[in-house]
Amino acid sequence: MIPKTLNFKKQYQGNSFNGWRFTMTDGNNAPIDLTNVSVLMQIKDRNGDTIYKNFTIGKGFTLISGTGGVIDLDPFINISAGDYVFDITFNYGNNVIKTYAKGSYSVQSNSSN
Repeated sequence: MIPKTLNFKKQYQGNSFNGWRFTMTDGNNAPIDLTNVSVLMQIKDRNGDTIYKNFTIGKGFTLISGTGGVIDLDPFINISAGDYVFDITFNYGNNVIKTYAKGSYSVQSNSSN
């Protein structure tokens, strides 16, 4: 499976990212059951060498509906100006790990900060 590419709109340093609600669906557009699934999103530098932010359920993600596949990326204060990449990985246990989304996250310097 190839992860879906999601590129967030450019953000501004020191400002709040407003959050994002998404529904995980399979190839038939049916919700993916996220009950008892570990979710990890990492924002990294472009090379993927340095992790700037981690998000998990209860720490940056809110599970809205496990059986409906609905999850919120909670609002947060943006990181330093720069161009970043991210991926969102789901761990189902029993050695089943899937990366459903990846993309870019760009933060522009804000002259008032």
